[in-house]
Amino acid sequence: MDTSVAAKWVVQEAGSEQALALLDRDEPLVAPDRMIPELVSVLRRKCKAGQISEAQFLKGIEEALGALDRIVPSSEVAFDAALLSLEFDHSPYDCFFLATALGRGVFVTADNVFERKCIDRGYGKLVVSLADIGRGRLDALLAFESVEQEALGSIRRLTPLLKKTFDVLQEEARRHQDGRFAFLASEDLAAGFSSPAYRSLEMTISKLPSEQRAFLLALGWLGRGYYSGSDWPHLLANAKAGSLPDDFKQHRSYIMAQMNAVPDGLAKLRAHYGIQE
Repeated sequence: MDTSVAAKWVVQEAGSEQALALLDRDEPLVAPDRMIPELVSVLRRKCKAGQISEAQFLKGIEEALGALDRIVPSSEVAFDAALLSLEFDHSPYDCFFLATALGRGVFVTADNVFERKCIDRGYGKLVVSLADIGRGRLDALLAFESVEQEALGSIRRLTPLLKKTFDVLQEEARRHQDGRFAFLASEDLAAGFSSPAYRSLEMTISKLPSEQRAFLLALGWLGRGYYSGSDWPHLLANAKAGSLPDDFKQHRSYIMAQMNAVPDGLAKLRAHYGIQE
């Protein structure tokens, strides 16, 4: 996060509600140490302008710094900030904040100009604006950061094979049935459940932490035809709140059945929030 966000913790202005909402989240708040003099300067100007009192100015600095879980020394990110400054043709001061987010999480900012430049330069997956806090984009980005890319790759690779296998088994079973309605028994699909592709994907999903399984479960729901990208926040909340991701052994069949729709859910999520590959 950057100074534009921290200042809104102290001064009531547009975006303060979203900025304060960050304090209630579980993710650690991290910023480079160069935010300290910048925050003092910003709040001092607002104090001189009469937006806050001197007492609020001093107390605000203390509380804002106390809210941070980690302050990263500028020396740790100076080289990355310099490289980003050259790549963006932009002030290195702003680039320190983006550099701090690289490999650590997501960069939250109220600076729309710098956010737009980050997106244009291909860093959109790492940046979220305050305006998007309540719209689910932050949760989507954090989920993309946390979920193992190997697991997503396995789902993309194996689910088409599984779909083809089960389609063939269902068609074969129906060909041997008479009557208007065709009923499939579990043994008709047994070959699919014991296939190498199914077992490989099952093993991959079983090894994931429950938080990542919740993300994949929500993606599977989102991939259904009747959901849209705007449904993502409550789908993810429902997946996290339920017991399904925590007990994979008990709910294995249901969770595995949702994996086929994960690629479509990913596409919807990326399109809705503008998340780059």
